[in-house]
Amino acid sequence: MSVIINCYNSEKYLGETIDSLIAQTYVNWEAIFWDNCSTDKTAEIIASYSEPRFQYFRAEKNTPLGEARNLAMEKVHGELMCFLDSDDVWMDNFLYNGVFLLSKHTDIAAFYSNYYLWRLNERIPYNKDLKTGIHSFETILKTYGIGMSGCIVRSSIVKNFSISFDPRFQLIEDLDFFLKVADKGNFYYANECLFLYRMYSNSTSNLLANKWASEYHILYEELVKQYIDNNPPKLRIEDLKRIHYYEIIWKMRNCKDEGKRKELMTIIWHNIKIARKNPIYIVYVLLGPSLYGFLGRLRRT
Repeated sequence: MSVIINCYNSEKYLGETIDSLIAQTYVNWEAIFWDNCSTDKTAEIIASYSEPRFQYFRAEKNTPLGEARNLAMEKVHGELMCFLDSDDVWMDNFLYNGVFLLSKHTDIAAFYSNYYLWRLNERIPYNKDLKTGIHSFETILKTYGIGMSGCIVRSSIVKNFSISFDPRFQLIEDLDFFLKVADKGNFYYANECLFLYRMYSNSTSNLLANKWASEYHILYEELVKQYIDNNPPKLRIEDLKRIHYYEIIWKMRNCKDEGKRKELMTIIWHNIKIARKNPIYIVYVLLGPSLYGFLGRLRRT
């Protein structure tokens, strides 16, 4: 089992992440640390463990995360591989449960589990309705809920089909990657929460919030090209509804945050069903930014 831990100035939470790896009840693993040119104490923290199962690699230059993940995958030796992000924390039975299920279901491409959204002392299960069991590519596409740190993949599938992270993506590189794997075989999902996904204000997801819509759009176009524009098509356009939904949601959010009322109005007009499920944007268009902001301040007082 190969565990990839991508790092970049990760000193704040890295110790907790490593401790959760060391605490695993399954012990036959190697840890591949890919340090993307950190300037803090990341390397010192890793070295302080004196752990023979650790392999540390420092990149020659800083690269986008997707490319860094690809470079780290080149170092994998295990029959199974997974990613543990340097601010997440595993429950001590995560690896054991995943390895057990994959050894039991030899035709399964990957295992993934439910997880907690973790902020301070608050833990909220991410998937509330998804049921334990075997999930196909179509199911995963419609109900995607895979956490980057909560999925174990057979290394042979990644290598045999040359599956890699798309360097165009900084936010949904995991979605793109796991869909490529799911296209080659079913996944087994466990509804038990087996890791903690740390949430904080200066995470990449928040710092690059204006890029979500464009990345979902790129992925949507790629999926249409690959699965819809075939004769016969492999999927129906309805199967891509979830990807399209998030593209539109992020477009509306960006317009609202940037005060682009007219542009938001056009998006709502062409996507009225999605807008009705998110009436905050309709209210913003109707009231305008000044009155909307005033009412928002009133609500908070």
